[in-house]
Amino acid sequence: MNLSVVIVTYRVLPFLEQCLSALELALGDTNAEIIVVNNQGGDASDDLIQQRFSNIQLISLPENLGFAKACNIGWRKSKGKHILFLNPDTLITSRSIQASIELLEQNERNGAVGVRMIDGSGRFLPESKRSFPTIQSAFFKLFGLANLFKHSNTFNAYATPHIEEKSIHEVEVLAGAFMVVKKKVLEQVNGFDESYFMYGEDIDLCKKITDAGYHLLYLGEATILHFKGESSRKMGWLHIKRFYNAMLQFIGNNEKSNLKRWLLSCAIFLRACLAFIVQIISKLRAPLSDALLWIGCLFISAVFWEDFIKEYPFPPWTILVTDAMLVFAMLLFQFLFGTYNRHASKGKQITNSLLILILILATYSLLPEHLRYSRGVILLSILLYSPLRILLSQLWQRFGWIKAEHPCFNSNSYIVCPSIYQKNVFSLLAQLGVIDVSVPISDQTPKENKTYHHIIWIISKDSTFEEVLESIQRFPKSTHWWHVAGSHGLVSSKKKQSTGSFLIPGKKSALAQPYQQNMKRLIDLLVCFLLIPQALLNQPIRKAILLCFNNKATLLGIRDLYLHTGIDKKVLIAYEACFPNASFPLEQLYLHQYDWLREFNILLKHYFRISQLLENSRELH
Repeated sequence: MNLSVVIVTYRVLPFLEQCLSALELALGDTNAEIIVVNNQGGDASDDLIQQRFSNIQLISLPENLGFAKACNIGWRKSKGKHILFLNPDTLITSRSIQASIELLEQNERNGAVGVRMIDGSGRFLPESKRSFPTIQSAFFKLFGLANLFKHSNTFNAYATPHIEEKSIHEVEVLAGAFMVVKKKVLEQVNGFDESYFMYGEDIDLCKKITDAGYHLLYLGEATILHFKGESSRKMGWLHIKRFYNAMLQFIGNNEKSNLKRWLLSCAIFLRACLAFIVQIISKLRAPLSDALLWIGCLFISAVFWEDFIKEYPFPPWTILVTDAMLVFAMLLFQFLFGTYNRHASKGKQITNSLLILILILATYSLLPEHLRYSRGVILLSILLYSPLRILLSQLWQRFGWIKAEHPCFNSNSYIVCPSIYQKNVFSLLAQLGVIDVSVPISDQTPKENKTYHHIIWIISKDSTFEEVLESIQRFPKSTHWWHVAGSHGLVSSKKKQSTGSFLIPGKKSALAQPYQQNMKRLIDLLVCFLLIPQALLNQPIRKAILLCFNNKATLLGIRDLYLHTGIDKKVLIAYEACFPNASFPLEQLYLHQYDWLREFNILLKHYFRISQLLENSRELH
């Protein structure tokens, strides 16, 4: 066997399906095997592979062992002469595989080959070719000089700008997202260093290969699509910690000078702190701008009311306390309605805003009498806040501060699809609930004289996909969506700095709505507090509470919760276990008729047997 493809996946099911579908087209009749290593398996990804890709060898691990260890497990079970390490959030072509193997075999000392990677919008990903990190490159990256002078060999040496994007050139570091390595080379260097959990393992492997006397080659003539960062989606601070710990580990393993090691460690630490601060700001900027807007409206209304209507005999501290309570209530209601998670339609925005304002009025009426300084000020603030809030949400959308919940594919969209597959595509989009009858569809690439908001690329032939990859860069202002024929959804990524998006059947269910998800989270926390007395004597309950508090699990749900809603959590108690004699489809009932109050009642009803239900949970073993 000439080739073994090793894919390590972790809860990225929609992207994994597209990746495997594209891989099937790319391999064709090639004598190759595909090995998928599912970190923390037993989920819907296992079901997908067993049912849809039965020819693929699945290795389902009981826990997340990290990328490096999972890769080693995969390639050591392989039979191929060459090993392709491939990320699940990629789409590849046959040319990328064939050309890489041909280049690899040209010279006995060629150890590994990587290719040109672009993101979902056609932008080149500089991590396709890199150099080893140095003090100088770390310093320039820390202070932003690398981004400011992207084409400078001095300031951005880490990204090797002197190497042409579409050239063939020897490099120091290749990306682990697509790397073809000779199996004998892997055996010689003993594969990946398993002390790396995630990030840095590809740099370390490249260092070991070059130290063994082999060449690393960048093949810019072949292109793949990399949606970027899907496996680290929603990891937050943990993502930052793992990334920069990996960098520190690499420096510690490969830098002999104590002074250089210390300087690089300081630079990496400062960079990690900066990344953490930026992440906090990015999460808080929308709520903070909303809070400032509400405070401003309250202040203006109070000044206007006192100057032109009537003075009120309340001390300033009373007004400050009342305003603080109202701001807190407003932010709480916005969170519960999912305002800062997703961007809904304008109609839904207005509806949610009206409900929130009614709730704010209700909150005001519940305040003690000595804190209710003027109902007229509140009403005037609401009248001022409402239109400004709608304008503010449009700004959030424009600057990408909140993600789109469900795009609408209409006359401002374009579908590129072979004629024979167009009926199936319309059926899929109708099932997803995102299509308008006015959307144009053709088997030809759209003309560049018109800007489309969304372009959907339907890939049914490998040769067609290669042509598409060369053309998408001509539409930089469009959001590109991808669907490989035979799969069940669409995937996308707007820009290289952010993770991708996906559309799958069932994502418009009741439980997929931000409000219901937030309420579900609150129910989990409330029930966990109620379970603390039981947790004192029961280890499974203690473990379950910790998982829920850390937002890694939900108490009640269905097995493929992530598939349908995007909720990336363990389900500790199967919904079916609460209704053992039910004859109706429980999965559909839970998804489409979900109600947080009903879930709360179910958990309370089973309060005294929760320990038994948790003991039977496979997620706790």
